[in-house]
Amino acid sequence: MRPIHDLLDRVRTRPTTVADLGCGPGKGTNLILRRWPGADVTGVDNSPDMLSAARINTPGARYVSGSVDDWIPPEPVDVIVASGLLHLIDNHEEILRRWCGYLSPGGTLAVQAPDAIDAPWYREMIALVSTGRFAGLPQAAPVRDFLCRPALLPRPDYHRILSDSGFRTDIFTIDYLHALTGIDAVFEWVSTTGLRPVLAGLPAEVHPEVREQYRNRLREVYPATATGTTLFPFRRIFMIAEP
Repeated sequence: MRPIHDLLDRVRTRPTTVADLGCGPGKGTNLILRRWPGADVTGVDNSPDMLSAARINTPGARYVSGSVDDWIPPEPVDVIVASGLLHLIDNHEEILRRWCGYLSPGGTLAVQAPDAIDAPWYREMIALVSTGRFAGLPQAAPVRDFLCRPALLPRPDYHRILSDSGFRTDIFTIDYLHALTGIDAVFEWVSTTGLRPVLAGLPAEVHPEVREQYRNRLREVYPATATGTTLFPFRRIFMIAEP
């Protein structure tokens, strides 16, 4: 959870309302509530399973089912958080300008996303649907196209978009070196979010085999050390837009 900690630490606004876009199972939402006790926090996600988990994990927030592409808050929001989401959606310029327009006066947009197009775990995910038996599935082509598209814009483009929207902008990257423990630690890390587009695009009957093949690929790419620790480098981009 370090990335969302690092993201929230950069927010200077003291909000009364917060939107957590792509809230998933609510773990980040819980950190938002702890960071700003008493704030009215709304989590938004398009997965019923994720929202069910969020309501159990973080019952102190309100939750809305729907796509962040179509999300419109009923009133301006003090802080909008999009953590680990941007790389999964398209039309970044339109989306970011829209989110900036939903902020209340003095509000802040806080975004972080994986910058992983060259990461071994991401290359293996692409290879999974580009070679072997899964490559022949009719559903594999759109999944490949989605994974191979540029997931992020060049950093100067983000600075232009947010600055042109009237905000002071801070954009930076952090290279984490996670020391993971446990069996198939990298697979467990990546499969919670990174593998979701693959599974969503392929038939449910092949999901167990997809998981097993991907698990085996990651074991080779990220071997555990003699002490049982697996080192997992991971780069993320952060964007803060504030008045």
